[in-house]
Amino acid sequence: IHEGVTVRAMEAKGICTNKGDLNRFIRKTNALLREAKEKIAALIGWFVAQGLKIPIHYLVEHEWDLSRLHGSGGMPSSHTAMVVSAAVMVGALNGYASGVFAVMVVVALIVMYDATGVRRETGRQATIINQILQDVLINGKPISDAELKELVGHKPIEVAGGALVGLAVAGIYILILAGRA
Repeated sequence: IHEGVTVRAMEAKGICTNKGDLNRFIRKTNALLREAKEKIAALIGWFVAQGLKIPIHYLVEHEWDLSRLHGSGGMPSSHTAMVVSAAVMVGALNGYASGVFAVMVVVALIVMYDATGVRRETGRQATIINQILQDVLINGKPISDAELKELVGHKPIEVAGGALVGLAVAGIYILILAGRA
């Protein structure tokens, strides 16, 4: 906000003015927003990925399922989108050769590995357990001694989709921020 000659003179003498207070508030708010860019990009990445799950589910299953907005699993991986958006923003703000970006890349890779391995296998186990319950309790079949894999998430394509959403969100966010500079 333009302070004018009189307000600047008063502020220079240590006299606080409404316009001076407002400008100090604006500077503090802008500093907070600069510090929050990584977090904002990560949250946007998560929300975009979750929102995309509804139309993608419709295209695959031919039914609308609004519970996909808050459900886990499915295309694209919101966890991946979130961590990739955060990593790209950290790189954009701190440099892609920085240590903090390297750490974010490692965290992103761990999240993606976990999503395609550990969490995916949990879904497979649930399917098998449900089938066992159906066979044993309802159909009276004997229990098989087939061994379940004790690892568990997403198909690799779903994680790749989440990574693309994260890259796109961070890229658009960086372009928006560059337009404001």
